[in-house]
Amino acid sequence: MKLRVQTRFEIRQIQQTLGITAVYVTHDQEEAISIADRIVVMNEGKIVQVGTPKEIYNTPDNIFVADFIGNTNFIEARVIKVTEKKMVVSLLGEQIDIPYQEKYKIFETNEEVYLTIKPEAIAITDNTPFFGKVSKASFLGHNIQYEVELGNSFVTITAPNNAPQKNLIEEGTIVSLDLPINCIQIIKRDK
Repeated sequence: MKLRVQTRFEIRQIQQTLGITAVYVTHDQEEAISIADRIVVMNEGKIVQVGTPKEIYNTPDNIFVADFIGNTNFIEARVIKVTEKKMVVSLLGEQIDIPYQEKYKIFETNEEVYLTIKPEAIAITDNTPFFGKVSKASFLGHNIQYEVELGNSFVTITAPNNAPQKNLIEEGTIVSLDLPINCIQIIKRDK
């Protein structure tokens, strides 16, 4: 694995030094994100999204891209309204105001949608209206991973192991989840 990482670093360095355009085809998402200036995501021979690695990772346009590039959570929600400044969605009886993006103009009132949010963006805290039950806790060395039941969805949370002396949260514990609105993307439920 170390040789592969070193090789992709060297390919990127050669490409930048020579100032050439290169097309690199890979099924390894981490490799694509680390080496590319622009990524083209294809599904069944069709282009489904084009953008910078950051755009593709953080703002996927659909379920396929969200699921394909890195791990993500799909949380069931419903659109309450869309304005020129925000999209209001209902999640577990609570309203969330999501900053407006141009791509949100396709959504309709009462439409069932997914909120997508990366596992590393969610924090376990003690001061939000979103409560869930820890169904699994895993120590992964540099990270701790939790699976939390949140309404009809299960969310994965990846927390850094920056306090090694701290114990894992036990399975069955009710926790409060911070879902930062600037990390939430809204996508249609169909592919």
